[in-house]
Amino acid sequence: MDQDLPKLNQFILPGGGVASAHVHMARTAVRHAERIMYPLVRESQLNGEVAIYFNRLSDYLFVAARYVAHSTKHQDLIYRKDVSD
Repeated sequence: MDQDLPKLNQFILPGGGVASAHVHMARTAVRHAERIMYPLVRESQLNGEVAIYFNRLSDYLFVAARYVAHSTKHQDLIYRKDVSD
């Protein structure tokens, strides 16, 4: 999938249509679970490979969301910092 997408050199915002937004929401849930499990890994209550899997799943979902957006003819939403602050 990644090879079919434009190279990223800027931060992007979630979006790109309804389907892509749903994949971004799934990624958000995975990232939340990942943050919860790191203290458990540090305390040896959870195998570190589980956290690695969730991290890779989050990466996959990010690419999948971009792929869905591009396959439905949506552009990446580029983050633009407000310089007026």
